[in-house]
Parts: sequence; structure tokens; C-alpha cells
Amino acid sequence: RMIGHYLAKNDIPFVLVVSKDGMQRETELVDSKYDNKKIEHLGFSLINANDKSSLLRINRELRDGKNILVYVDGNTGTGDDLTSRNLISIPFLNQHVKVRAGAAFISYLSKSPIYPVVSTRQWKRVPCLDFFPPILPNKELNRQIFIGQAVSRIYKHLEKVVSIKPWQWETWLHLHEHADIVNPIAEQISEPIITEGKKKRLIRFNEEDYSFFSITGKYFLFRKRDYQCFDIEHWLYKRLEQIYRRDYPFTVPLLQRNHMSDLITGRVVLEI
Repeated sequence: RMIGHYLAKNDIPFVLVVSKDGMQRETELVDSKYDNKKIEHLGFSLINANDKSSLLRINRELRDGKNILVYVDGNTGTGDDLTSRNLISIPFLNQHVKVRAGAAFISYLSKSPIYPVVSTRQWKRVPCLDFFPPILPNKELNRQIFIGQAVSRIYKHLEKVVSIKPWQWETWLHLHEHADIVNPIAEQISEPIITEGKKKRLIRFNEEDYSFFSITGKYFLFRKRDYQCFDIEHWLYKRLEQIYRRDYPFTVPLLQRNHMSDLITGRVVLEI
């Protein structure tokens, strides 16, 4: 929220675009930080990003001389359909993500520049705002070309910051909802297990390709190459924990006798 505080401190009139779920929280925050005179001076108000009329409202506010503050990495926009035509796929962190294009779309239609800014923290209580060159709408370009280039430029700035300070990016928690996997890791073909000359045939957990976790009493196996999660039973979750920690010398025959052969064929565990 430091970007909004910066605008308010410098008396720059702006309107905040926020998801429906966050409108009440943002209203309470603004009321606690600024008095009515300040809010009226800024012309501050909220636009529900999920409202289908939000683009028209944004265009009207721009005509009135206000700035529009949009958090592009929140990926909230008109409607909740992630297959919407408003989504475009752009390169990001060696993969692609599907992102909203509404900000670039309204910039092109209204001939309003986009001012990219990234908010980070140098230390716990030392905020830092990095401003980048404005993106100017170019009517000579095809609209879709401009939108693609503008959104890609914005995310390129974000990509550099996230690469340096990945722990400061909140979107990791729901990035899987918008990931567009176009560079998948090649499927590994399981090699036949050679039994000759091997006695114990110990195994280990394949942490390069898999992980596992529990949440709200449910248990999952996570495949890293394509972000797939698989429901597993509690007993299997506990066995994976033991294999991972190597609490017990698990072997291939032991897994086969206990109906866990799928862990071997699926390369969730590997023979040492």
C-alpha cells in the first residue's frame, strides 16, 4: 500500500482498483489514515475490479483528471473466469503466466500513459518505490500488439525485482492459479530396475521432482514440473516423511510388499 500512501502524501488525486473481497478492508484503512477533507481533496474512491462496468468507471475517472492505481500482479479483473479473453499469456520467470490486460486496454483507448512502479522494502521498516519510464500508448500500433508489449514490459520490471527479492512477493501463494506451463521439464522415462548384484536395493525420496504437504487435515503429493497435486492417504504421507528423513532403511522389495510399487514406477522414490 506504500504506492497509495506516496500519492496521497504528494496530493496526487487517484482512485484505487481493488477486488470485491478487499473493498471493505481498504475503506476501513483509508478512513483510519486520512480525514474526510484529505479524501475529498484527493477525490479518492474505490473501483470494484470484479464489476463488469469497472472499465467504463475507470475511463470516466481518467477524463476527470484522476490517476488509477492498479496492482497488476493481483490478477483480479472484470469477472472471475480465468479463461476470459481479457487474459493474455506472457513470459515470466522462465515460464508463462496468464494475466489481466485491462490496464493496458484502457491505456490504449484513453490515450493515458502507464507509470510502472514496484514497491519493496530495503529493511523491515524502510520502504522503497522504484519508478520506471512511462509506457506511452501508440495509436500507430495495433491494439493487441500494444497491449501485449505494455503488459510484458510491466512484468519484466516485476520479474527483475522478484528474482532479487523473491521473499517479498506475496503472489507466490496463488501463482499456480495463473501459471501457463509452456516450458515443461521433459518427462523422465523410468529405467528398468536391475536386480542382479543388488541386495538391499535401498531407496530415497525424489525431492528434485516431488514434494509433499498437508493442509486442513488433507494430504498431498506435489509434482514440481507441472504444479500437479495428488490426494494421498495419511498413512502414505507418514511413509513419505520417513523415506524423506531416512528414518528407516526402506527398500524396493519392502515397498512392493506393502502395495507402494506406484512410488517406484512414478519415480516418486528412486533406487540408490
